Amino acid sequence: MVELSQQSHAESPFSVRAEYTPFVNFAMQQNAVPLLRELAVTNFSDKNATHLVVRLWSDPPVFVEKTLSMEAIAPGANYAFSDLALTLLREPLRKQSEREEGHLWIEVAADGFTPARKPLPLAVLAYNEWYGVSSLPEIIAAHVLPNDPAVERILAEASKLLLEKTQDGSLSGYQSGDPRRAYTQVAAIYFATVRQKISYINPPASFEKTGQKIRTPEHLLNRKLGTCMDTTVLLAACFEQVGLRPAVIILKIG
Repeated sequence: MVELSQQSHAESPFSVRAEYTPFVNFAMQQNAVPLLRELAVTNFSDKNATHLVVRLWSDPPVFVEKTLSMEAIAPGANYAFSDLALTLLREPLRKQSEREEGHLWIEVAADGFTPARKPLPLAVLAYNEWYGVSSLPEIIAAHVLPNDPAVERILAEASKLLLEKTQDGSLSGYQSGDPRRAYTQVAAIYFATVRQKISYINPPASFEKTGQKIRTPEHLLNRKLGTCMDTTVLLAACFEQVGLRPAVIILKIG
């Protein structure tokens, strides 16, 4: 519950309930992930709150400022807004190179009452940053890049391995209808990736307390250094490119 009331309900009688994702990044913009999921206003005064206006914006600016309005809310009544889509700004999110702590601002105003506003914590993540498992862990799928040029370098090596071992170098996903062929392709891709001799290194230096930045396939193959998560999404990208259906599974151990 986010309270936006002043010291006296006579000045600002509003309480706002807002449910939102505490971070925003380029992956969310590209995948139309909603930042704001719920927004409701309660009128605690003993009179109608007329011409109610709720204004939302952020600092730094990462979405188009939005205004919601309601003709009136009766005393003690609650109103939940439905049009909550915020237009995330592509360019600033695409260019964000480091995490920046910011705010989602919500302001409520109505005739006869002092406007009330409150900043909510909003982390603006680097374009290649994954927030981790604490919120929206499934967005890791956005870091699986099957069309990265480096993926084809691994697949070319995998095709050679298949040709050597099976006399068939095709990477045809499930087309054969034979599960064993699918497993063979997975094995070839795995060993082709191993041949890249990617050594372990900690995540890229950053100020994050949760999650990490994810290196691209091209970065991994050129620098030969990566984390477990980096190589996991690399393998998933290779599987997806050949028509297999990978799943990134995150386990809690201990």
